Amino acid sequence: MHEIEGAQRPTLEPVVTPAKKPEFTFEGVRKKTSSLSLKSISEKNQIQEIVKSREPATAVLPESAFTEVAFKAAWSAYATKVEAAGQYNLLSHLTMVAPVLKDTMICLTFPNDTIKIEVEREKGSLLAFLHKELNNHAISLSIDVVESENTRYAYTPAEKFEKLKEKNPFIETLRVALDLEL
Repeated sequence: MHEIEGAQRPTLEPVVTPAKKPEFTFEGVRKKTSSLSLKSISEKNQIQEIVKSREPATAVLPESAFTEVAFKAAWSAYATKVEAAGQYNLLSHLTMVAPVLKDTMICLTFPNDTIKIEVEREKGSLLAFLHKELNNHAISLSIDVVESENTRYAYTPAEKFEKLKEKNPFIETLRVALDLEL
């Protein structure tokens, strides 16, 4: 057979089909059990015991003491890491307010829920970084939202005058002395 220049040969690729989800096997016996039966409850309990027995023993994680200066340095280092990763929104959120350290609790207060949600998404990596840097795995993070009153803008001349009068009550005296109308 002659090959044509520039033509591609068809390649045969194996077709992969998704495997069926296997039924649960317990000690080599494959059975379907009703999830509402007493037998299923005992099987679930046995499974939980087996899973717990196979879990590695939890190590005692360090809880070394640290200073506020060390905490601020670690916070700054994380902000630098975030900046290097190009996550500028997160960087602005983390540097927007100064974190308050109360024992091992880091308290952050943001003006709206959007910022809170974005910081909570990164909470895991932030805490992992701080745990490692400060060698203290008891550190936790608390994020609160304090929505300040919306600024009311003055549009009409009367509203503008009332705003000025709030700032300086003598403006009313001036208006009366000059016999001005609104």
